[in-house]
Amino acid sequence: MKKIIVTILILAFLLSSCKDSKQTTEEKTDSKEQSVSISIPPEKVTQYAYPDWVLTYEKKEDIGKNRNQVKEAGNKYYYLRIGDKVTVIEESIYNKKPCYLFQLPDDSQYWVEKENLVEGFVVITKVDGVDTYAQPDTDYATAFNMQVGDFGIYKEDKNGFVKVDFKAYRLASQEAEKRTWVGEKWIQEGYITTIKVAKEAYYLYLAYFYMIQKNNPEKAIQQLEAGLELHPDEMTEITHVLKQYKAELEALITNE
Repeated sequence: MKKIIVTILILAFLLSSCKDSKQTTEEKTDSKEQSVSISIPPEKVTQYAYPDWVLTYEKKEDIGKNRNQVKEAGNKYYYLRIGDKVTVIEESIYNKKPCYLFQLPDDSQYWVEKENLVEGFVVITKVDGVDTYAQPDTDYATAFNMQVGDFGIYKEDKNGFVKVDFKAYRLASQEAEKRTWVGEKWIQEGYITTIKVAKEAYYLYLAYFYMIQKNNPEKAIQQLEAGLELHPDEMTEITHVLKQYKAELEALITNE
């Protein structure tokens, strides 16, 4: 009787070990599969490139490589400029990073990391500035007052408010001596979403960046010139802001 009991215990132990081993193998397989691409077809939507000179890839396996690595592999790539419009036709997870397959007007298709495509842009146009809020409610007013030409990325809208990720530096309070990064805020009025204007505003933002963060007026002027060259024979709602800022920086350099 004792021998039978011992035999049963041994068999139970062996079966348990096999089950644990199988479970461990399955866990390892699941872990490995996390890096495998899983395609999720979304509704076809229009998106816009951000920032400027976004490298995109004909082959999904090239995502994350630089231009030279793609060329060495004999594969194609494509650069999107700020505000370029594309049609997203597939969403995927590759190497744990969200990415999109998009289509250009000529029907060619490329892959890009999801973070480099956005729904749209917002540019402030109200002359006397625009109030901002921490929540879509006027009781959540902040001290940040956005100015003409300020550039941001559209996030969502709710209850008559629009959430914008502002790429701008403004005073956080009346007592503040230095401008700080604005980031995500809600606004109600005084803006447009025109892509043509957004492209100009993007270069204005870069000019502010090089002056406020780098104290480099020469580089800032280069950004302003790039923005003004977009539509040399046309005035948009913010062209005068770029021209005025350029004149101020050129005077600053001259007086040094």
